[in-house]
Amino acid sequence: MMKIKTLTILLAFSLFPAADAAADTVDIREWLVPWKDSEPGHAFVDAGGRVWFVGRSGDYVGNFSPESGEFNRYDLQKGTVPTSLVIDTNRNIWFTSNKGRHIGSLNPATGQVQEFAMPDKKAKDPVSIVLDRSDSIWFTVEDGNYLGRLQTGNGQIDLIPLQTKKIRPHGIALDANGDPWAAAAGQNILLHINPGDLSVTEIRTPNKNSRFRRVAATSDNQIWYADFELGNIGRYNPHPSEGIGQRRDPKHGGCSP
Repeated sequence: MMKIKTLTILLAFSLFPAADAAADTVDIREWLVPWKDSEPGHAFVDAGGRVWFVGRSGDYVGNFSPESGEFNRYDLQKGTVPTSLVIDTNRNIWFTSNKGRHIGSLNPATGQVQEFAMPDKKAKDPVSIVLDRSDSIWFTVEDGNYLGRLQTGNGQIDLIPLQTKKIRPHGIALDANGDPWAAAAGQNILLHINPGDLSVTEIRTPNKNSRFRRVAATSDNQIWYADFELGNIGRYNPHPSEGIGQRRDPKHGGCSP
């Protein structure tokens, strides 16, 4: 895996609408992360404009202020291997520990870290994380083949074992209804979680050789995915014959590569 030594913090677009204008210009700035070979990634911007990120190889959570150029670092236990983070409404930082088998919470004001261990030892590698409107965290466990929910209010973790083997759920996102969707890196499958009963629907995409790491949802609940194996961008419509923006049974949708 290539180690990233720089983290792109700001991407600004300058548009010049004119009849004969040349191509739009893009201004990109990069700041060198001061902790060499620490694999900084998964940037998340807080309400104050600071950029938070994890150092996968460096076992830290860091932040960066674009205005001052200042970096700050919060060290985690060795072997944590943080992979992604989110920020809740109380400004706590939540991160996945890919090797430590837990989800962690960092209070930036005190530096205190709290760990929430996976309730099953087979759930060994939490990867991606997303926060819903009620401050519940939804996450994926790739090699362990689980999806999960952590309720930040009481720390309870619900693990959802997947019926199909070696799905390897990776990326996760919420649709406009607040339903989680996950992408499979091991099979040509998208995963939908019903937040009410934690049931999971598996949706197979058209090509059996497709594989996914990331998934995204638009405001009209179209599910988009990137196929890293075949080089496709795909879209899944959970309700092609019904009104958009409403919760429907995703089994009856349709994929287009």
